[in-house]
Amino acid sequence: MNRFGIEATIREQIGNELSCGIQAFGKDRVRRWFLRRGMEFGSPWIWWGDVSKSRQESYGGGRHEGVDFAVGEMIETGRVEAGLEGLRVPVFTAGRVLWCFADLVGDTVIVATDRRLEDFRLVIQYSHIDFENVALGDRIEAGTEIGKIELSIDPKSITAPHLHLSIALLREELISLAPGEVDFTKWLHWESGGRLVYLDPLQLLTPEIRGRLFVTGDAANSPISSLVVAGPTREDRLRLRQALARNFPGVRTVSRSTESDAVAMMDRRGLLVAVDGELWRIDPGPDLEVPPDTRLSDTGYSDLIESIRILETGNS
Repeated sequence: MNRFGIEATIREQIGNELSCGIQAFGKDRVRRWFLRRGMEFGSPWIWWGDVSKSRQESYGGGRHEGVDFAVGEMIETGRVEAGLEGLRVPVFTAGRVLWCFADLVGDTVIVATDRRLEDFRLVIQYSHIDFENVALGDRIEAGTEIGKIELSIDPKSITAPHLHLSIALLREELISLAPGEVDFTKWLHWESGGRLVYLDPLQLLTPEIRGRLFVTGDAANSPISSLVVAGPTREDRLRLRQALARNFPGVRTVSRSTESDAVAMMDRRGLLVAVDGELWRIDPGPDLEVPPDTRLSDTGYSDLIESIRILETGNS
């Protein structure tokens, strides 16, 4: 199938409805969405942890089959921030709720639209959410809430809460399968077998909405390249690395047991975050400027995160 020709056809059918649906998502909190490297469709990169690794190197995955809503320009603060746990998720188009199954973070919900292309049906995948409010088999209208963004069920996860959105063409004969017959593994097998064809969600939007709601490319990435954590215990480093990765997705977050090893890993736009009991210290690389109101030592993760946000904003 010629994906680019298909995307143009689907955009004619559903572009306005889909654009309105995405425009309404998080509209009270988020002015624009930032798709950092690894969050966009087709990317071979990860955006959590060591972002220098590809998806294949990290966990054996292929290219990204959707877009990740993880970072936005917040209406209240004007800053580019993460931390979207609990944000309500509406469906972006009308359709029928087909299946819900567990993914690696939370729930994945599949909604079938009424649009068909030859022997395929257009379906929309909402992943990493806490499914609620509607029942499988329900016919729902655009804007109906189906859950909220979920923090990972893995207590060791460093992935920021986010909505993964995929839009795909699915073989029509599969639509009738009962909810208990479809799980995450089967869904992945359908793609490898050519029964599921992913499309770029941004290419299905109207150009006006795509340009106004999404920041992509270099402009979407943080001016901070890496956060290198040093601390006395593995548990300290993991907790701090989790907090940083969840609040600064797309920035490389790694840890080392000694401060000298951590310093050796820094680049010119990196930050060293040193842990000493309940205290922490951040030292910026030479290509980062420190705004005068940045607190460079304090206690508690919330103060640390706020300090890095000030530094990040001041270098944008």
